[in-house]
Amino acid sequence: MARLCLRLENEDGSFREYKKEKVTARWVKEALKLSKEVNELEKKGDSIAVLEARLEFTCALFGDKDLTPEAILNGLASDELFDKLDEVYAAAIGKKEKETTLGKE
Repeated sequence: MARLCLRLENEDGSFREYKKEKVTARWVKEALKLSKEVNELEKKGDSIAVLEARLEFTCALFGDKDLTPEAILNGLASDELFDKLDEVYAAAIGKKEKETTLGKE
């Protein structure tokens, strides 16, 4: 079972970690719903809605009220964003190793 840790940088340069100790099979269904939604949004050319859906999925998966789409957008570098969202999705559908660390090293 996958474990996730999303590491986001705060404005002061410190880091905040969000952890999900186990990603249950329920998230496979949620990930497939996301995939369907993203495909429909991409057909419409709505890139912003695609990003928002992926951010909301990530926040829901971690289940931490402090983890918001804004926290993710502010805590990751622009070149990390889509890689991290992809890693979360992959973990949800069971395509990752036992533990995945997301965010800056």
